[in-house]
Amino acid sequence: LMIDNVPLDSLSLQDLRSRLTYIPQEVVLFSGTVRSNLDPTGVLDDERLWTVLRKCGGLANAIAKLARGLDTVVEGGAEEQAATFSQGQAQLLCIARALLRPSKVLCIDEATASIDHETERAISEAIASEFATSTVLTVAHRIQTIMHCHRVLLLDNGRIAESGDPKEL
Repeated sequence: LMIDNVPLDSLSLQDLRSRLTYIPQEVVLFSGTVRSNLDPTGVLDDERLWTVLRKCGGLANAIAKLARGLDTVVEGGAEEQAATFSQGQAQLLCIARALLRPSKVLCIDEATASIDHETERAISEAIASEFATSTVLTVAHRIQTIMHCHRVLLLDNGRIAESGDPKEL
């Protein structure tokens, strides 16, 4: 496997991680604030954060309604997260974090499973826009999730059973 014609095994772990963005199915929020979850390095301005949040369904409205907005404290455990965000909102926060970190490869592992179809469509459009020059690998069970893809691999028992345009498959 290669990224930008560079074999993956020739990259340091740090360099490889800098070229990849991963959105897992299981929500991962860090202890800190909403702002630090979106921008762990603290380099982005509020305007950029809100622009991306508006692309993530109703997440911008939900955060705006919080007493401290972007500065609302988020605890890292699942029970603590549930006190502030629903499962779907926490997943949207993870997706927003990925949208704020453009990279050469985006891996999405069933990340939209707990999100309604309308929000998923909005997120798909945002991903298509923000990652237009990137490779996006999507693991999905919902057909709708992959209909915008250029190429789909259908796996059966871990092997490629079919490959091609999703509309043809």
